[in-house]
Amino acid sequence: MKVVANLSIFILCLALRDVSAELDDDVESRITFGQDASPGEFPHHISMYKDRSYLCGGALISPKHVLTAAHCVQSLVKNRKYELLVEVGTVNLGKGRVHRVSRITYNRGFDLHPNSKLVADDIAVIHLKAPVELSDNVKPIKLPVPNSELPDRSIIHVSGFGISRPGGVGPVNQRLQKVQSLTISRLACSRWYWAYMNERIGPKVICVRDKRPGTCYGDSGGPMTNETKDVIVGVVSGGTGRCGRGDPDIFTKVSHFIPFIENELNGDYKANAIHPSINY
Repeated sequence: MKVVANLSIFILCLALRDVSAELDDDVESRITFGQDASPGEFPHHISMYKDRSYLCGGALISPKHVLTAAHCVQSLVKNRKYELLVEVGTVNLGKGRVHRVSRITYNRGFDLHPNSKLVADDIAVIHLKAPVELSDNVKPIKLPVPNSELPDRSIIHVSGFGISRPGGVGPVNQRLQKVQSLTISRLACSRWYWAYMNERIGPKVICVRDKRPGTCYGDSGGPMTNETKDVIVGVVSGGTGRCGRGDPDIFTKVSHFIPFIENELNGDYKANAIHPSINY
């Protein structure tokens, strides 16, 4: 899956040789290319539609809650005229069961970095009006232990309907795609983005890199899971926007936002009152 998020960043630069070499050392040959996902392989994966047009991905974390990226829903919270729908239970876009939404909230930290191209705190929770019907194709995924960290070179899996063509040109996939890759160190990732974009990588993100596959437009908000695919460890957030060129992809680190997420799961909206939200 030439799966970087629809957070648009188009910067053409040359990398420093030592940065590229360090990142190449962090990648093993066993990383796979994108493939079609099998039915039930990612039963937590959901698709989001804005006014019935595909918008972003996300992950079911309870029968009534979805985890996604803040940049997918910020405009919905600020402009109340749009309708958001959530589709579950399918590897074929538009073929699943659609659910309406009752509430959206995103972490307020997302609004505090308007000049950053690699936005921090890019995470949001969506409430469904009615719980999903659980099945082999529809199952919530577990949250990570609060503040837990993945070791460098951890095997991870990403799923999404994003664009497959290099450079991010073309329509989104109609079939859910998957990719297996490895995390890289924050130091190596930060050196890369400093060389390319004069940006630092903070502690609340996870970096992943392969020489060819990666995330692309349309994958935003989608889940990154651990090796056994039973814990969501990241949310597709951003990158260079060059899709399939081997640049590191950026994922929001879910373990750093457990209190924010659990307040939504528990209906403790007062505790989350500082975060932007909308109720339908």
